[in-house]
Amino acid sequence: MLKKRFKLNTSDFKEVFNFGKTIKNTHFIVKVKENNLPFARFAVVISKKVAKRAVERNYMRRRFFHALENSITKFQKADYIFILNSSIKDLQYKDLLNNF
Repeated sequence: MLKKRFKLNTSDFKEVFNFGKTIKNTHFIVKVKENNLPFARFAVVISKKVAKRAVERNYMRRRFFHALENSITKFQKADYIFILNSSIKDLQYKDLLNNF
């Protein structure tokens, strides 16, 4: 699990979501905005259209955060919001690590 300092808070989340640059992937969309901190911060968004039940969304979010934790050194010092698509459900963990 990611430490709390690596997660975005609400006010920073809104700023990144509204003013961040958008990068699209087949499995997720990434919004990126530079920060003045010595480390990167992350947030994951999963719509109810992707998974109806909160249990499924939380499972995908935990799995995604775990994959982020294993590859956190690949990211530059910025704020990231990952918006997951429905194709993420069928993705294997190894493939998820390769998509970063």
